[in-house]
Amino acid sequence: MKKLIAVVAIALVLGAGAGAVWWKYFHYSDRFALARQMMDRGDMRGAQLELRNVVRDDPSNAEAHFRLGVVQMRTGDPVAAEREFRQARDNGFEPRAVVPLLAQTYMAQGKFRDLLRDFPTDRMPPEEAAPVLVMRGLAQMQLGDTDAAQASFAQAEKVAPQSPDPLLASARLLVGKHDYPGAEKLVDRALAINAKGTDALVLKAQLLNLNGNRAKALETLDSALQIAPNLVAALLERANILVATNEDAKAKVDVDHALKLEPRSAGAVYLQAVLAARAKDFTTADQALAKIQTLLSRFPRGYYFQAIVKFNLGQAEQAADAASKYVARNPLDLDGVKMLARIDLAMQRSAHAEEVLTRAAQAGQADGEMLDLLGRAYAQGGKQAQAVQAFERAAALAPDNADILTRLASARMGMGDAGGAARDLEHSLQLNPEKKAAGEALVIASLAAGEPDRADAALTRLDKTKTPPETLGILTGLVRMAQLNFPAAREAFSAVLKERPGSIPARLNLAKIAAMENKPGEAEQMLGEILKQDPANEQALSGLMAILIADGRIGRAIAVVEAARAAAPANNNLTVALSNLYVRAREPKKALDVVQAAQKGQPPSPLLLAAQIRAQTALGMKKEAEDSLRQVLTINPRDLQARRALADLLVGADNVAGAKEVLHQGLVLLPGNRSLLQGLIGAEMKFGGVDAALKLVDELAKDRANSPGILGLKGDVYMSAKRFDEAAKTYQDELAQIPDISLAVRAATALEAGGHPKESLKVLSDWAGSHPDDLLVQQMLATQEIGARQNDQAIKRLELILAKQPNNVIALNNLAWLYQEAGDKRARTLAQKAYLLAPSPQVSDTLGWVLTATGDAKTALPLLRQASMQMPDNLAIQYHLGVALKEAGQKDEAISVLRPIVLGVQDFDDKPAAKKLLDELTGGR
Repeated sequence: MKKLIAVVAIALVLGAGAGAVWWKYFHYSDRFALARQMMDRGDMRGAQLELRNVVRDDPSNAEAHFRLGVVQMRTGDPVAAEREFRQARDNGFEPRAVVPLLAQTYMAQGKFRDLLRDFPTDRMPPEEAAPVLVMRGLAQMQLGDTDAAQASFAQAEKVAPQSPDPLLASARLLVGKHDYPGAEKLVDRALAINAKGTDALVLKAQLLNLNGNRAKALETLDSALQIAPNLVAALLERANILVATNEDAKAKVDVDHALKLEPRSAGAVYLQAVLAARAKDFTTADQALAKIQTLLSRFPRGYYFQAIVKFNLGQAEQAADAASKYVARNPLDLDGVKMLARIDLAMQRSAHAEEVLTRAAQAGQADGEMLDLLGRAYAQGGKQAQAVQAFERAAALAPDNADILTRLASARMGMGDAGGAARDLEHSLQLNPEKKAAGEALVIASLAAGEPDRADAALTRLDKTKTPPETLGILTGLVRMAQLNFPAAREAFSAVLKERPGSIPARLNLAKIAAMENKPGEAEQMLGEILKQDPANEQALSGLMAILIADGRIGRAIAVVEAARAAAPANNNLTVALSNLYVRAREPKKALDVVQAAQKGQPPSPLLLAAQIRAQTALGMKKEAEDSLRQVLTINPRDLQARRALADLLVGADNVAGAKEVLHQGLVLLPGNRSLLQGLIGAEMKFGGVDAALKLVDELAKDRANSPGILGLKGDVYMSAKRFDEAAKTYQDELAQIPDISLAVRAATALEAGGHPKESLKVLSDWAGSHPDDLLVQQMLATQEIGARQNDQAIKRLELILAKQPNNVIALNNLAWLYQEAGDKRARTLAQKAYLLAPSPQVSDTLGWVLTATGDAKTALPLLRQASMQMPDNLAIQYHLGVALKEAGQKDEAISVLRPIVLGVQDFDDKPAAKKLLDELTGGR
């Protein structure tokens, strides 16, 4: 592997030849003898302690300073070593011994230009100049001046023809140019001068490894370590090769040995992180990488491994940042591109994943796996047609990959192409007859696409003899739920539970049905039984918390989460959930205590710090909350949420100068960030008023770095001041100069707020006319048309949207509502599909209302109960529930639902109808 050559090079400049010069200057006092013995057996810390005592007692002892510098270099502290070598030189120590090592400290610190300035060789004797010339050449290499580097090495060889060091330095230069044969010839010449030169042996091994001869490379490193058992460079190179050959246990022995010798060795710490990551010990890997954060760019795959580690620790933003840095440096590395895309997809950043993958594909780097990822990015972004195309290309490059065919089928299902999906899945099963998941995936894909009838057909085609009974029962229950046949779904899940009492999926779905049927006690029991098996089950916890909190039983909720946390004490999500419950229960001190206890013994966690800040805020500990937010920013200066929270906290404390400083610092890191600009303008508006805020916007707009983030912010100031006409004019003026959808939307909103609905509609219509594929504006137009009772026009527009985006939930929901009002039987199909795609309270309400209006109130009740529980303050939903209860013959409950919304002071569109129904049910009493 290539990754350690540049790092190791610094440590290999001075070989055994220089060592003989150093040692003759040491006297044999007891303390020095003890320090030397400690160094020989690798006890650098002990030697350091003894030598520090010597220089403390006798600051003028040049030899002691020199030895201490040697130890500090070996322990990875070049800054301290530089100080000691300078002191040794200034106290009269032999320049021939100390000057090369002093130059080496510059190299280790990256002070390349300083080295060239501070170490001229024109007046040095040849034996002293040679090692310094080598160091100068290495510095020139780092600065990219390879011609000057080669000249320095050639001059060093000329003045010291029997020294192997210039030859080895020249060899490293050739390695950088990928001239491995030329480099190997120079190394062989160095070995001819000194066959036991460990520096030469290590470089020889590196070249053998680069040429694919790992066995011979390992033999060479073994020879070097027989000569110098504590040679860190050899240990690391051998560990490197062992990692490449998957001999991690042996590699760990070498890395641990190297770390014992040089705890601060960046190469050793890096390999420690790699080994920990491969062992899935991501916490240890993260801690190791944190130690060498500033040096990660020196390792070819440093940011790559950091991205893997951060992602597996749940730190997605940091993972994305590291992966982006890696891909920026290695744009043609397929592994890096794919990793960044996977992180993007996990973070729902499909647009960025699409951009990264498309760029790599256009560069001719695409393989089946990359095109598969591109298809997933398109699918996540709602671009089903492009997803199908990408999956088809992926399947063509990897025709035997059943997984790609399964995803292709899912994409086809998303476009309503059930026949194509079936063909792909059948092909998948032909490729892998044992892959039962292909048939099961067709059921799931159909459900995910909101097609319950197709899912039922796929379920019927499953081989009942090969599908595990539990899986078959769960799929059957899910299909029946999708068909809104809740009794049949309950029967299917109950049958699974009878055969497999420990089935968590069956209990989860039975609990969901019970909650929808207004049986919270049964749901609570089911979820409680799951938590007995798996106290930290997140789905069960989430469901049970919703029931307990809705019922006002915060104490019981706390007890449940405490038990879950006791079962999984390292789960930060549970810690945060418990802390939040304590805050909700008005016990912020306990909230703070539990978070602070969890933080002990682990690296700083943004998740825990955020919970700590909430607790501190609840306790009124503003200064402590400020300190915590600053700690978050120390860990990740690009954490936008933390930066805005800190600025808001400072604004609340009337520290406007501090808030502005925090926001300006953020803009240095994130130029033109809209949120930071909004924070600055908001602070100015609070303390200086509208005119001051408008003036600041004009000043910020002069800086090109703030574009396009500054767009629309002047209008936003007017909107905040309720000066809607001025806001609309500002937005429209900007829109005339820069066509931007956000400006069009803002202008329309301002006109609507200012009482100009026709003008608002015209702005959106004009934009839609020139941008027919902009479905967001089409959707907004449909909403305005519904509000203006232009239902026929809204229906046409929503049908147009669904023709392009069949799974657009908002369009499905709104069109179902309009169809229902028009008496169109297609309302139920659309509402049901919207519900299956995204069962939000509003969508549940639409489906429930459509069912009620078409005479199926019994089926509607679970849906409307679910919506009512989730949005208790939405009076329209409560009215719909009341109607369904009445139609289902549950008169008393209908009255109990309708009475509060009718007698309440809040108005809503259906209030007259609700009053009429209540009077009908109560006889006007």
